[in-house]
Parts: sequence; C-alpha cells; structure tokens
Amino acid sequence: MLADCRHRSGAIQEGSGLLAQVIEQSRRKQDDALLAEALYRAARWDTEGGDIAASDRYATESMHIEQHRGNVKGVGRNVQILGRNALTRHDLDRAQTYFTDALAKYRASGNRPYEGAALNNLGNVAEYRNDRATATKQYEAALKISVAVDDRTLEAIALSNLARLASYAGDMQRAETYSRRDLAIVQEMGDHAKESLALINLAALLYNAGRDADSQPLIERALILSREMKDRRIQVFSLSNLAVTFTKRGDLTAAEKPIAEARQIAATMQDPVTRNYATVAKAYVDLRAGHLADAEHLLGEAERLGITATTLLGHARGAYEHGNFALAATFLAQAKARHEGWGGYEQSLEQAVDASAAARTKIPLTWETPVR
Repeated sequence: MLADCRHRSGAIQEGSGLLAQVIEQSRRKQDDALLAEALYRAARWDTEGGDIAASDRYATESMHIEQHRGNVKGVGRNVQILGRNALTRHDLDRAQTYFTDALAKYRASGNRPYEGAALNNLGNVAEYRNDRATATKQYEAALKISVAVDDRTLEAIALSNLARLASYAGDMQRAETYSRRDLAIVQEMGDHAKESLALINLAALLYNAGRDADSQPLIERALILSREMKDRRIQVFSLSNLAVTFTKRGDLTAAEKPIAEARQIAATMQDPVTRNYATVAKAYVDLRAGHLADAEHLLGEAERLGITATTLLGHARGAYEHGNFALAATFLAQAKARHEGWGGYEQSLEQAVDASAAARTKIPLTWETPVR
C-alpha cells in the first residue's frame, strides 16, 4: 500500500484570491505586520498546493520583512517553509541548513512549540538520508517538548513520525500504538484534514501487517472526510489506496473505478507528489493485471514527475510478492538511484529479488520489514 502521508501544517481556510487581495491592500497601506502574515499564509497555501516556486517567493519576502521587524518567530516559521520546500525538491543539504537555522532561532527565543516543529523537520531530513537513529532521536525530542507544552498538533506529528520508524524496525505493535495515539489526538481536535491522513497512515500499517480487512474501513472513512472537505489531495491518497487494496485481493474490477478517479483528480493538480501517488498505484494495478508494458510506461511518467525512492521500494516489494522479479528489479534500481542510504531492509529485498530471479521462484526475505 502507498503510505507516508505526512501531516500537513494545517488547513488554510482563506482562498488564494482573498490572500492576493490582502497582500495588495497591505502593500498600499504599508502595513508590514499584515503583509508579512499574508505572505506567510500564501507561502503555506502554495506549498500545500504544490507551487513550490511561488511559495519560496512569498516565504522569502515575508522572512525579510520579519527580519526588519525583529520578529524572530516570524523569521523562523518562514525558514521552516523554505526548508519544507527544499525537502520536497529533495535538496537535503539546503533543507538541513534551513531547519538548523530555524531551530537555533527558536531556542534562542525560548519558543518551545516551534523548537519541536524544527526537530520534527530535522528528523524528516535524517530519515530521507536513511539515518533512522538520528531521526528517532529528533522525533522523540519533539514528542517530549509537545507533552511538556501541551501542544497536541506537535504531539500528533511526532507520533506519526515515530510510528513510521517503528514499522521500519519491524515493531508493528509499537507502530500501531503510536499511530492510534496520533489518530485519537486529531479526532479530539476535530481536524478532519489531519484525521484523514492519520487514518490513511494507520491503514497502511495494518495493510503491511496483512490485516487488509481492518485497513479498508479506515481508507473509506478518510475518503468520506476528503469529499466533505473537497480536499483533492487526500481524495487521491484514499482512492489510490482503495485501488491497491482491491488489487491485492485480486479484485481488479473493483480497483478500476477508484484508480481511474484518483488519476483524473491528480491530473488537475500541480503537486507532483500527489500525481505520483496515483501514477504508481496505477502501475501496481497494471502489474497485477499482467499489463507489464503499461506499468513500465507509468514508471516513465512517474520518473518525469520526480518519483520518490520509498514509493518505488513499496512497489518493488509488491512485484516481488507476486512473482514478477524482473519488474521488481526495475523498481529497485530506480529506488536505489534516489536513495541517500541503502539499509538492511533494502539490501534484503534486493538480494531476495536477485535470488528469486535466478531460482525462478520466490526466495523469502531475511529481513521482513514493511515499507511505507
């Protein structure tokens, strides 16, 4: 199952048109405080919408205004956006620099919730570098801060991150515990956007543990919430995961409708991550249907969008499980080219695929760890 749906920084209620009006009005009035806030919100809006270049422009301008005003918190939160954008582009060195700078600013100003947010982001960078020990330390530090300051949003994000790392270590019980705590928090908060993502992440854990029947209702609930919110991004995640679930069961007919809708919605979006999500899910469906040429074509499409290594690893595992060792090797080769590190699970899967291809039958993995 496709997973790794990280929490968004929060749903922004203002439309882009309204934000543009506020920016223009604040420029005319020379109201720097309002302008900096509007630019920051526009940057968040465009980050979530996938227009990273526009987000960078807004965040940079807002940061410069906040620097002039001496607003350390304002500077730091714009630096966080620039770091997230760099992470999206997989510019890990720049992301590390931004987040380290933000962390120093927040610690100097005594802003503990924002310090925790910076630690979560630094954990993300370490995770992308395959340095899971460092990532765990950063997430645990963020969780400790969240409890100390009673910041439920920060706590939920840290728990979600720790759940993912626990699943890498094969500790599915601990991963599920973290994930269910995350879900309970966002449900208490009444944040449907975060709830839907928490549902998808928990569903992925259960799916990877072979509990398909338990995961499907969670995905369906996430889809209902996403339709109510008119959140296209979460609709794509939910529909894609439904299609993958049906496909794993061998019900390709049931998979056709959700994957077609996911692809249709994703095509209207600028966000390459969301578009990739649906593209790789469709490749998995085609793999199971025996349409190998179509699956290869979709991988090429995903390549142009900037497919992620972790998604490729998940589908390499899928191809391996279904005995298509050649396609699994193709997924693995592309994943390896994008990975900052190649750990125990990745090596085990690579060895199993090679051995299975040589033996023409599936050879069990020596490191049985689910992937996101």
